[in-house]
Amino acid sequence: MGEIVFVRHGQASFGTDDYDRLSELGWRQARWLGEHLAHEGRRFQVAASGNLRRHRETAEAIAEACGADDALVLPGLNEMDFDTLLSDAYAAGVIPVSEFADSDDFMREFPRIIKAWEAASFSTEHEPYADFCARVTEAVESLMQDGRDVLIVSSGGPKAVMMRHILGLGAVKMAQVLLTIHNSSFSRFLVRNGNLLLGEFNATPHLAGPERAHLRTYI
Repeated sequence: MGEIVFVRHGQASFGTDDYDRLSELGWRQARWLGEHLAHEGRRFQVAASGNLRRHRETAEAIAEACGADDALVLPGLNEMDFDTLLSDAYAAGVIPVSEFADSDDFMREFPRIIKAWEAASFSTEHEPYADFCARVTEAVESLMQDGRDVLIVSSGGPKAVMMRHILGLGAVKMAQVLLTIHNSSFSRFLVRNGNLLLGEFNATPHLAGPERAHLRTYI
């Protein structure tokens, strides 16, 4: 039986002119996760990531601690372009605001955008929802192999796609799952006879305890 450890990137630089890089806390989250995996005796045959900077930086920080025999960059693991979806959904009247005032706004409107994207009910330059889900699933399945341990570093969207794939979730439920995923959290998917099974979801043992619990982040 093989295993895929699927990690969401560490906290990125939200609110700056370059979101696609780890914040100082994001680097710490990723290094702590690498140290945790190393303490468990983990070493991966393959470490794969999307080609976004926050993916590559997180994979680098983890691998410094626990190591991997081979490294791959797979664009199929990249996140959706949410800025494009948000702009196009607003222009089409799917949502009432062009930006979110607070997290409550985001939590309410995000599933609505994803549902409309799935239904292709607004015009967008973004790839179709079905294509996004298919490319993520195909990228992950290309790494599946009985007896091989694989580290994947990507984003909340692709991780939610895999939960959709394994549990048969609809678009709204997938969006709701995505909203719960912590930065640097990992999920374990077990590879058994060519099938992918859920072993663990959204784990953050490297952020446990009173000295780190407040450092769990979503954005």
